[in-house]
Amino acid sequence: MVETKKYSFEKLDVYRKSREFNFMIFQLSETFPQGKGIALKIQMTRSSMSICANIAEGTGRRIGKDQGQFYKIAYASLMETLNHLLIASDYGFISEEKIDELYRPKIDLINAQLSALYRYSINGSNGIPK
Repeated sequence: MVETKKYSFEKLDVYRKSREFNFMIFQLSETFPQGKGIALKIQMTRSSMSICANIAEGTGRRIGKDQGQFYKIAYASLMETLNHLLIASDYGFISEEKIDELYRPKIDLINAQLSALYRYSINGSNGIPK
């Protein structure tokens, strides 16, 4: 069996959680009606993929403001995806109760983890600003 290298972003719990969230969004978007829901489906899946992509890209940058910027963009994509969920609710594609039950807990967890990762990237492991 060949042992493969794991890159630093693959080891991050927030990256794994954002991939799970992305999969949930893709599954949901598959239930949208063909005509009316296509634009929302595209935007929602793109924004949820952007969360994972920006976490991965951030780990490839030097620790500090440059790295932190990618974690801020990942957070913005997380909020954009929440917005799309709420719009999907307005169109009747999903209930607000289901959003609150299934999606908000994941969003809250990813948000907290992204915040911690951002603080670490800006302040370093000892919490002392650079």
